[in-house]
Amino acid sequence: MTHLPPFDTPLDRAAESVPRIGGRHWGSITLKNGLTECDISFVACGHIHEREGVATVADTPCLNAGFRSAYNVTLEGDDVSIADVEPLEW
Repeated sequence: MTHLPPFDTPLDRAAESVPRIGGRHWGSITLKNGLTECDISFVACGHIHEREGVATVADTPCLNAGFRSAYNVTLEGDDVSIADVEPLEW
């Protein structure tokens, strides 16, 4: 689990509407390098709120929960399952 998503992926681009930084990548270069150099089975992050979703980076499933926390993640050995579910109503 990390705050920033991996750099230069679909999970780390700020929305075009954000002043001064819109459209730029804001993820972690160190995390992206770690994914290519280490055997990491799953990454969960959430910093770039408007880019919630799932992407595979260096064969590692990465989840950016963004504004919502409505994913069901199952980790069993080397198998990772990520399912989109309806958010809870508060």
